[in-house]
Amino acid sequence: MSIQDFESQKNSLFQLIETWEDNNIKLALQIIKKEEVLKSVCLKRYLPIIEFTGGKSLSSLKNLPKAFSDRILYSNEWDPAAEQGNILKTLPIESLKFFNYKYNNLPEWLCHLNKLVKLDLLKNKLTHLPVDFANLQNLEELLISQDTISKLPDSFGNLSSLRELYLNYNNLKELPESFGHLKKLQILHVYQNSSISLPESFGLLAALRVLVISCFDINKMKFPESMSMLKGLKELTINLALQEQLPDFIKDLKTLEKLKCNNSNLKELPEWIGTLKELKILNITSNPLKSLPASITELTALSELYIGRTAFAKNFPDKITGQDNIQDFFKKIDLK
Repeated sequence: MSIQDFESQKNSLFQLIETWEDNNIKLALQIIKKEEVLKSVCLKRYLPIIEFTGGKSLSSLKNLPKAFSDRILYSNEWDPAAEQGNILKTLPIESLKFFNYKYNNLPEWLCHLNKLVKLDLLKNKLTHLPVDFANLQNLEELLISQDTISKLPDSFGNLSSLRELYLNYNNLKELPESFGHLKKLQILHVYQNSSISLPESFGLLAALRVLVISCFDINKMKFPESMSMLKGLKELTINLALQEQLPDFIKDLKTLEKLKCNNSNLKELPEWIGTLKELKILNITSNPLKSLPASITELTALSELYIGRTAFAKNFPDKITGQDNIQDFFKKIDLK
């Protein structure tokens, strides 16, 4: 057999194995059994990963993807060579859950798992993400909550498939400028961080439908002018602990259906609240509000209004600025 023929046969065998389909693995093992040279090159390529998962021979290839995903939940101390990194890119591992494992960092080789769709890092001790984290191009759902992340990689916006992102209870102070490149992002929770500044590119998140945002020091939170560009936003939860008014950008969110700003310090609602014609649910509980603006009656789509623990709740609906008789309007609304 010529060198060229051997290389061709070897690469074909690797491709067969790395489909990770049962029938292909069985066929590959049969070929290896007859060809000692091919067995030798396969041992060199696959044995480091097999041994990491607790296996001892090439027969472990049959269960390698599952064995590998189980193993990395308990040990991230492994330094694969470049060849093993290429193998990781082919593993059909779509979901990983590192819940409460108390990891301080993620291994760099995790970024080779190209098939990964969902990654749960809830309740660890992570302070940062690997530099190449954005290589996870198929990642659609990412949970990094109750960790200690203070900064995301500059390349974070390259996670082009990301649809859901949860960054609650971290130490984030800012989001990278590349964040606006997350063109498929639909749901974003950035709740209870120390303080956070949003980049000007934030308004480019055209697919964003749900936004939950707050920080421990709301006075340090910066809303860029581009926030008013979020024309497709349907649900907004915003905690305004130390602010007395709603941010002006909200008035431009004409597709908004749910607005929740409870447990805040709102002293009044602006007259422009009545321009949010699609608004169905308004939650303003636990605010020092003394009345509602007259324009509240212009919210013709409103079906649920939460007013508990406000200064005017006991005398509602008399405490509506400029309105003497608004009983008919509130007959169709479910008051909470």
